[in-house]
Amino acid sequence: MNDNVITQVCFEKCEDKSISLKDAVEMQYLSLARNLISEISSDAFSDTSRLLKLDLSDNKIADITKGTFNKTMMISNLSLADNILVTVPDICSIMFLRNLDLSGNRISAIYSGTFCTNLRTLEYLHLSNNVITTIETRAFRSLQSLKYLDLSGNRLKQLPAHWVYSWYIQELHLERNNFTELDSISLINIKELKNIYLDENPMPVLTAGSFQLLPGHVRIHLKNMHVEYKCEQCTCENEDDEDDKNDDYENKNGSDDNNNDFLE
Repeated sequence: MNDNVITQVCFEKCEDKSISLKDAVEMQYLSLARNLISEISSDAFSDTSRLLKLDLSDNKIADITKGTFNKTMMISNLSLADNILVTVPDICSIMFLRNLDLSGNRISAIYSGTFCTNLRTLEYLHLSNNVITTIETRAFRSLQSLKYLDLSGNRLKQLPAHWVYSWYIQELHLERNNFTELDSISLINIKELKNIYLDENPMPVLTAGSFQLLPGHVRIHLKNMHVEYKCEQCTCENEDDEDDKNDDYENKNGSDDNNNDFLE
């Protein structure tokens, strides 16, 4: 049902250019991407308790009434990408959700109560290309199984301490935000982190001390950034200069140590 002109998802008493899900008791997969949907009736999914995958991406959805997904607790993959949502909708009843895509909306903040405790199975969360400026402490605390988090393309300047409690996050995307230093990104409690993407952030200076705050065995991605390396303890600079002079002197005088390795 992709690429049509459907404007409403409903149960009964539907309008023109709508799709009714009444009696869709056997439906497991439903894709309504790239339509003109702006309204979802609160009882639209009353007969879809077996639904496993739902794609509502690239529509005109601005709001979803609380309780709309109360009968769809089995959904494992839900996409609401590329709509005009300003807040994270109520998805608390989807107890087996593993993949949630909210990228390309107009969400501006993630609060401490945004994600409820029922979402313990959520592993992949996409929040890229929104307008997020605020992430509160404990905002992702209930997402205990989270492995992948994409916050790229937002307006974040900092991440507070204890903003996330998941020990399992392995990949964190923070590209194209407004971070100016690594110190503003708290990664406390993220023990399994393997990759953090910081591409295209305005970080003019990186110090050696900044990297000490990161978990061990982390690969940091810094593509398309103008970075100036700044040494915090440069007392060794003069000593290095003297060593270089001595090395030059030995080379000029045909020293027997021509094969020595030199520090770059």
